[in-house]
Parts: sequence; structure tokens; C-alpha cells
Amino acid sequence: MGWHELMAGELEAAWAFYSTLFGWTKDEAIDLGAVGVYQLFRADAAHAIGGMMTRPPQVPVPGWLYYVNVDAIDAAVARVKAGGGTVVNGPMQLPLASNTRPAAQGPARLPSAAPV
Repeated sequence: MGWHELMAGELEAAWAFYSTLFGWTKDEAIDLGAVGVYQLFRADAAHAIGGMMTRPPQVPVPGWLYYVNVDAIDAAVARVKAGGGTVVNGPMQLPLASNTRPAAQGPARLPSAAPV
């Protein structure tokens, strides 16, 4: 798994729950202005493994988005399509990443994103 991202109903309540459940610690907090704070978190001392924030109004419900690492983005997109999934966004460069991700949905309509 490359990254774990939560669009929470309310950041502080979500942080209290998940940090207690999994033992995560806070990393950098990134101020996104009117959108709010994007809180990075760690599972160990090595590096951040994800981020969470209060979901913006255009996100209809709270939920997790999982980013998976792949060797080649074009081949990953082809596998998504061959498996009955749909690329719903991208690939695009993300501001906190040094790689490119498409957002995809599998046949069960569960979202995911794949970095290269």
C-alpha cells in the first residue's frame, strides 16, 4: 500500500479514533487554506504513511482512499480496464507526491489510486 487517505466527517474526532486504534502518530500538518488542514500520520518513525482531513463539501460522504504502488502507470491503467474497472480521473501529478496517479474504480465501484 502506498498511501492511506481519509476524508473524515470531522478531522479531530477521526484522528482520536484511528490514532488510538492503530497507534499512529502525527507527522506534518499542511494548511490547505479554506479547505482545512491535511494531517499526515506515521505508523513508525520512518515516514508518513497517509493523511486525513475533514471532507470538503463536494465530497458527499466520509471515506478512505487507498493508493497502491505499481511499476508502470500505463500497464496499471490497462489492467484496471481489462479487469472491468474504470479510470475516473487522471493520471495526474499530486502536490505531496513525486509520482503520478490515476483514480480508478473496480467493478465493485470501490475507488483506489495507483502511484508509479
